[in-house]
Amino acid sequence: SIYHAVVLNNLSQNTTYYYRVKSMDAADNLAVSEEKQFTTKDVDQVIISTPAVVTPSSAPPPPPKDTTPPTISNIEVSNIGAFNATISFEVNEPAIAFVYYGRDTNYGNVAGSPEFSTKHEIKLSNLKMGTDYHFKIKAQDKEDNSSYSTDKTFTTKYAAEALNELVTLENASQFQEQLEGIIESVMPSLVPPVISNVEISDITENSAVVTWHTNVPAYGVLAYAADKDYNNSKENPYTAELNSGTTKSRTHKVELTNLSPATIYHIQAKAFVIPGAVGKYKDITFTTKASKIKPQISKLTNTEIEVRWVTDRETSSFVEYKDMRTGKVARSGDEAKTKSHLVLLQNLTPDTNYAIRAFGYDDNNTIVEGDSITVRTKKDITPPTISNIRIDNALLPGRNDKLQTVVSWRTNEPANSLVYFEEGVGVGEDLKNKTGQDKEFTTDHIVIITSFKPSTVYRIKIVSADESDNISASPVRTILTPRAAESVFDIISRNLQETFGFLKNIKR
Repeated sequence: SIYHAVVLNNLSQNTTYYYRVKSMDAADNLAVSEEKQFTTKDVDQVIISTPAVVTPSSAPPPPPKDTTPPTISNIEVSNIGAFNATISFEVNEPAIAFVYYGRDTNYGNVAGSPEFSTKHEIKLSNLKMGTDYHFKIKAQDKEDNSSYSTDKTFTTKYAAEALNELVTLENASQFQEQLEGIIESVMPSLVPPVISNVEISDITENSAVVTWHTNVPAYGVLAYAADKDYNNSKENPYTAELNSGTTKSRTHKVELTNLSPATIYHIQAKAFVIPGAVGKYKDITFTTKASKIKPQISKLTNTEIEVRWVTDRETSSFVEYKDMRTGKVARSGDEAKTKSHLVLLQNLTPDTNYAIRAFGYDDNNTIVEGDSITVRTKKDITPPTISNIRIDNALLPGRNDKLQTVVSWRTNEPANSLVYFEEGVGVGEDLKNKTGQDKEFTTDHIVIITSFKPSTVYRIKIVSADESDNISASPVRTILTPRAAESVFDIISRNLQETFGFLKNIKR
């Protein structure tokens, strides 16, 4: 409560007492008054002359303690206006009184009359026009006995009704009194609203949302300025203002748009009920996010993607890319700081989707990044090129009837290794037999055939297909297997030495 009363009992007559009062609010904030004093009065004495001797045992007993609460009566509500009303009532003994009032039976407000009296008149102000109010009365006597009235109600008038009544008043003093009463009741509206819970959310590179609350319904305004334009020496240091709405509210929200990326902004939340009484919150700053990277694909082949982008400040250059088919993630880039960036992704799989994310770090190690984009490599439609074809034959050691034939070649891209063959001479490209590896891809190919017979004519064709199933085939060649005895190890060693040049030290 904002009204307080304490009855002090069992004090001594004609004695000076010193006192302080203390009060603590809901937040445990303590307030202590200055020291004050009062002096109790003498008790009126009545002396009776009598010849009898009064002994202590025959002394009259002290008067009984008052335990009866006061009785409240004659409750009236008068002077009901748009923003005020008067509650009057009587009690059957001197008492202080309180009126609890509000828009429901929880009340929530209190007004008091601190004088011990049998008649009280308590004025209620700062009411809302055209509103039903509940109230009850509390009376408290000098012995701390208290009583409550039942709940009662009244309804405030609309301002137009109150003003119409003023016109009918013939007495000028009454006119002035009621007019002053209306003005007094609306004075709280002249107090600036209290602003709290200012929050900044949803910050992007060019927008932000600001919300706040006021203790009363009010109009909201948000002032703001970029740090370079903010001038604290001016009465209004901000460059722009936005309204939170067209109606009064306790909650307020403003969305700032068209802001500059990576920029410090000053804001101040304001609120008012009438334009002349504006509540202001302290200056707050926030920083918009940096511009997102917008990567561009400057080169695209079946195995390469070249990514370019620019930043508004120098950062490193990195691209993280994910094969959407296999889920494999890799990264490529450069630590060097620059505003113009280029990263080349190589050895990619043709005709495959890649999720690409470009990013970098500035001098403050702050990441600058963009949204992920999906790029599909081109489909490979070019068959591999076959070159360096060699065919070598050798009889197996100790087996003059068994021959091994080594077929080797190269391709300009990874491809599989297949050899088609057929015994005898003939025409056409279709050969009956096939050997090799059709699931392994390489650029250097070796296929060994062990089914050839010595001194026999064979037709041979080399076929290689890349991972996109583009096929290359050599022309059909006709060979005559030799009679000479030469080991397969010699053939392979010589072939590898001539082809790769790393077996020079191996002896036959």
